Amino acid sequence: MPYEELDSDTRCFTLVGQFLWHWAYLEASINDAIATALELGHPQRYIVTKNIQFRDKIKTLKASVAVASSLSDEERRMHKRTLNKISDYAAKRNIIAHDMFGPDDDTDSVMFLRTVASDRFELPVDLWSTDDFVAAFTDLDNFRDQVTALEESLKTANNFKRIAQALVGKETGIEALFSYDSMDAPDFPVEPNSDRDPDP
Repeated sequence: MPYEELDSDTRCFTLVGQFLWHWAYLEASINDAIATALELGHPQRYIVTKNIQFRDKIKTLKASVAVASSLSDEERRMHKRTLNKISDYAAKRNIIAHDMFGPDDDTDSVMFLRTVASDRFELPVDLWSTDDFVAAFTDLDNFRDQVTALEESLKTANNFKRIAQALVGKETGIEALFSYDSMDAPDFPVEPNSDRDPDP
């Protein structure tokens, strides 16, 4: 049924619910990419990703991209741009997930009653039209496709586990940690514009 045929309450709850559904699928794809990057099996994948905040999931994927030696510099920059955009988009998700909302009486919009209480105090009102929500659904689906592409790239990339196994041979677990020689560490690619310049 077209959104305009719904009453204001049903339209409001439908749009908010659909946004959260699209976000949940995006976050599931992020969890899959983390599991691939760190070679987490079942149930480790669910345990680890359940106990990581969203911003740390993004950091984990950025670090995984940074050390994936099979990625070109351009691929690395592309994936980092995607992850930065998703990180910025999380602010919209937080509004929808945490702030009071309801239908606007004068438009087809959903009204969010926000609270800003960090370095300043404000009670702004945000209006999201039906078109705003539909555009957000498209954004989230595009992000999910890009994260899926990132996961495919990481499947063929060198990751932490493969590097550790190559360095220590057959040793695993605690033995591998104590026998690791930092002088034998591979030369990881350094991201352009990194805060740390490569050693001379």
